Amino acid sequence: MATKDGYYGSDDTSNTFKGNGTNWFTLVNKKLGDIDLYENILDDANKAGTIFAESGKLDFNPNWFDQDLKHKDFINKNIKLVKNAASETIKKGLREEDSTLSPEAAANKSKNLTKNNKADEGGTDNKDALTNPANIDPEKLGKSEPGTREDDFGIHVFPTTLRTGSGGQDFLKIAGEKFKDLSPAMTLQSSLISIKEFKSGQSIGYGERYICKEDTLIGVVAIGYADGYPRSAQDGTPVFINGGIATIAGRVSMDMITINLKGIKNPQIGDCVELFGENVSIDEVAENCNTISYEIFSQITNRVYKTYVS
Repeated sequence: MATKDGYYGSDDTSNTFKGNGTNWFTLVNKKLGDIDLYENILDDANKAGTIFAESGKLDFNPNWFDQDLKHKDFINKNIKLVKNAASETIKKGLREEDSTLSPEAAANKSKNLTKNNKADEGGTDNKDALTNPANIDPEKLGKSEPGTREDDFGIHVFPTTLRTGSGGQDFLKIAGEKFKDLSPAMTLQSSLISIKEFKSGQSIGYGERYICKEDTLIGVVAIGYADGYPRSAQDGTPVFINGGIATIAGRVSMDMITINLKGIKNPQIGDCVELFGENVSIDEVAENCNTISYEIFSQITNRVYKTYVS
């Protein structure tokens, strides 16, 4: 039986659950409540990913090799199952530490450890601001700095906080999409470098993840995970081109992505493609990548040309 210091759980058979033809088990950080999901054995290469208590979302381990390409889909559809398994892991670990602890007390402690704490940051003011931003007290959000925005090619990098509007709302502490007058602090753009028609039944990208259901016009965009665009982006992740929304079709490559151009008017090589910004919400992209917007903001690499605007 293998375990890990500072975590509840082990790879013992009593701690595993079956799914998609394999065995899974969870380890839970005793202090943070983060849930690590493992496949079969306690080894870094078999760690599928982590559900962070702060966000409640799963971040897949880039070093985990999903051999049949089906496990990620299974996990994405069964996050609740993983969280329930983690709850049992915690309860078992708590009662092993304190045999006098009742099942009810263990259950309550488990719930408190793994709950999504992010929504509770800052007390009721931030919660209320999500639905009624006029009620927020700007003084409680601390000092702000000027935001950044530009309409040219490249990427915007924002300061510690961004404020806009008469209420002085804080971009990083409150969901930005709730405020109509809030402009994106960062925009990521690239260009269309190839266009090709694929026949119905043809596959696209590594692992043949995307299969065309009809004759489809596919574009190649010059950006990939080496630039910081998430490799975990799913088929259907939106991008903006020529006044319309296209969607990712196929696995993200190191230097490029492929997009379905259905419905896009007169696409041409060289057209600007917005990955996120004014027309594509970073939160929507993050949701399609099973992560949070802050991670995407912070992982853009030095390969990307950056323009800073005050």
